[in-house]
Amino acid sequence: MAYLAIVKVEPTGRVGKYQGYPTEAEAIAHVERVKAQFPSAYVAPMPANEQYSTWLCDPVAKTIAVSIPPPTKDEINHPLLRQIVAKERLTDRRVREMVLRWARGSLAANDADRVALEARETEFAALRAQLVP
Repeated sequence: MAYLAIVKVEPTGRVGKYQGYPTEAEAIAHVERVKAQFPSAYVAPMPANEQYSTWLCDPVAKTIAVSIPPPTKDEINHPLLRQIVAKERLTDRRVREMVLRWARGSLAANDADRVALEARETEFAALRAQLVP
């Protein structure tokens, strides 16, 4: 297991400065070397999520928790995300239209949409049959 020497924690609780080590002894030695400059430095095991921007540090408990922050306004407004959402909406609309046509009986027997829906229903029925004891 890898260990981290957490040297500085930002006021937000995010890691400000750290150094990774393969052993706890090496991490402790580093903390001892920088203790005069960084009195709140401590050692903690490396979290499973290695993206340091998701780490929340607790210098009192000497732990690291993983907290994925919500997306920023720029991430939400990213052009690729808008394209994905638009495609999902279009797909949802097409599925709703196809289901309505099927429910009204307006899909022809040779219509590819109807064949696809019937194949999907058969697949779902087989899966449901496996669930029932």
